[in-house]
Amino acid sequence: MRNGLFALAGLVCISCTQSAPVPDEASIRKEAADAYLAYIKALNEGDLETARAFYDDGEGFHWLEKKKIAHETGQDAAMSLSDFTAGPGKSVITIEDMRVAAMGHDAAFVSARYKFTAFLPGGASFDVPGWMSVGMVRKEDGWKIAAGLTLD
Repeated sequence: MRNGLFALAGLVCISCTQSAPVPDEASIRKEAADAYLAYIKALNEGDLETARAFYDDGEGFHWLEKKKIAHETGQDAAMSLSDFTAGPGKSVITIEDMRVAAMGHDAAFVSARYKFTAFLPGGASFDVPGWMSVGMVRKEDGWKIAAGLTLD
């Protein structure tokens, strides 16, 4: 009986020290891609609070646009989303040719060709094509954008 208790205690200790399974590369890529697409969906639906929640405000955050640092914090980038819905009409981002590279167990790099379309009152519209890349990290509350850049 005593030996059985020691064996049971040993098994409990071993199971307590084992970490959660490490996600494979395909899972990491899918999770990051899904999070990125959820970010774009929130933007397209005008759900700025959800879109803002994707920005990480960790040290080192930066967002590059037009050959310069446009945002030095996640909070600054999040607040800039108001520009996305400002003005008359509606704006939509269409994603094409998305590529995702796993950068470890909790990080990924996502790049996608996009088309930003602004629909103006009266039926006019204009498109701005480009590439967007974001470094994403897994946090306790989900995947976050740690840094990003757009190339027009």
